[in-house]
Amino acid sequence: MDRRPVQAVELGGVASLAALCVVGAFLGPERARRLFNSWPMGAFWSAGALWLLGRAVVGRGVARRVALLGAAFILAGGLWGSASGRRLAERLLGWPAPVDGYLFLPRGRLCDDVFSHGFEHRIARLPFHLVCHTVRVDADPAGGAVREYAADVAVVSGGRDVCRASVAMNRPLRHGGYQFSLQGGGWERGDYVMLRAKSDRGLFAVYAGMLLLCTGVFLHFWLLPAPSGGGGGADGP
Repeated sequence: MDRRPVQAVELGGVASLAALCVVGAFLGPERARRLFNSWPMGAFWSAGALWLLGRAVVGRGVARRVALLGAAFILAGGLWGSASGRRLAERLLGWPAPVDGYLFLPRGRLCDDVFSHGFEHRIARLPFHLVCHTVRVDADPAGGAVREYAADVAVVSGGRDVCRASVAMNRPLRHGGYQFSLQGGGWERGDYVMLRAKSDRGLFAVYAGMLLLCTGVFLHFWLLPAPSGGGGGADGP
């Protein structure tokens, strides 16, 4: 079988990705986000995911199949977690609309309202409640420099805490398909905290894809024996 058409398509895909990376770097974050989440780009990502999945099914070698399947999972998870993917899931499956807003949590009070930027109006309600137990500033005992702003936040469902975590700037709380990241708070009085709530649907598929991709690469280069007499590595050409 002549493999040149397949190789040409794959080379074109890699070149397109490289060109998109360059274009996105010059567009800036907001315009790049709109570009990569547009419908034409959604069709491009979908075609890429299907191509990788097909190559994983018909390809040779365990390591190559695992790596290709992981790459397909990463693209599929990104598509499913995008704004367009979430709207499609809402329309076809009846899933809740995507959430991207802010919560104001006074210490000790149950809250489930998600507000728009600036807290101008409510845009959604969570299927559970959040409560902030403590708001704290961790400082260096020696010099007094602030090491971390954090808040102890719990997820409450059915009248009991089902999940509890210390939320910091780079340490969000994830629960029930949502991610809650720290945005600000009343650090001097310790009386409230502000969180950003975002739907993280599809994130599990991305993490699973990364694991599969790394596993395939590790198998190919370190675990599976290379064939004798040359010929392109453990999985063949």
